[in-house]
Formats: sequence, C-alpha cells, structure tokens
Amino acid sequence: MPVDRTFPDVVVSVQATGAEQDPARGHLGAGLLTGPDTVLVIDPDRALLDPTRGFEVLVIPVELAADSPIERIRVAGVDAMQPAESERLTSLVLRLAHSSGHEPTVGAFDGRRLREELVAHGDLLTALVNLGAVQAGAGAVPADLLRAVAAVEARQRQHRTQVHTYRRPGDESFDICDYVPCCAPRPPRSQR
Repeated sequence: MPVDRTFPDVVVSVQATGAEQDPARGHLGAGLLTGPDTVLVIDPDRALLDPTRGFEVLVIPVELAADSPIERIRVAGVDAMQPAESERLTSLVLRLAHSSGHEPTVGAFDGRRLREELVAHGDLLTALVNLGAVQAGAGAVPADLLRAVAAVEARQRQHRTQVHTYRRPGDESFDICDYVPCCAPRPPRSQR
C-alpha cells in the first residue's frame, strides 16, 4: 500500500471491543498518541463516555506489514473535557492499560501558545497543527488502512516455529540455556 506522507508514522483508531474481524465497522473515532500510555481524541462522540460500552485503541503503523506491529490496547480510564456552557465534548484523554511501543504522534509545544491558538481558532486540532505539534492529516484514520488491518493482524498473530533436534538430554544439541535467562553461563564450546 503506498504511503500517504500527510499522515504520521502511526494512526490511532478508537475501536468497539469485538471488532477484530472488521476494524472499519468497529471504528468509533480517531486519536493522537500523546505519550506511551495516553491517547487524545478531539471532538469525540459522547458514546465514548458510556461506562458499559467496551472499547480499546488500535495503534496502526501507516506502512502496514507483518513486521510492523499493530497494537490493540485496552482503555483503563477516560478523562473528558467539556465547556461549562455546552454538552459537546471537546476532547478525551484515554489512559491505556499498558504502554504502546510506538513513538507519540504529538510533539512538544508551548502551553501558553496553545491557549492563544485556541482563543484565535477555537479548534484544538487546528491549534496543534499551527504549533507544529502534529502533522496536517493527523487525527484521521484512512478507511483503506482500516480495511487492511484484519488480514495483517492475523498474519502477525501467527507465531514462527522452529524445531531443534537433539540426540539425548544433556548433549550439546540439547541447549535450553540459549533460551532460559536463569541458566548459569556455559563455558565456551572449546572448553566443553
């Protein structure tokens, strides 16, 4: 799949739990990976505040490949931002159950300048783009990428198997110490 450089290296889809076979159908909103264990969702659907609704984040490399890990991470907590005079949510911060192995998609910015941009434009995503904290195109998940995820995830779940043969336990070919970190160091082959 050709890479669209208007997007960062990874995109984040907030997903309904149980949509592993059809991530396009399970997509509830887009997010920005702001840190190893936090995702920012701008202008989210209020349904994401429903404590009975299960959802998770899907961190998707833009260059999908069997060796580019797609991550499904459970959401452990939600912090919502809402203006006092409105029912509209402006953003959610999702606290993830464990850290992502991918780099954040939001760079550093000055909080004072962010407030100035918000006053000038009234839109958080525009403010972050104007500050250079996110790339243009951030905060969206391409539909073709979501359609391709299920097949790539299935390939990534397949483990690689290698069979090691040995003549009898204890001989040099039966060497579990290569795999078990608590084994005492072995002498070099020349001293065995």
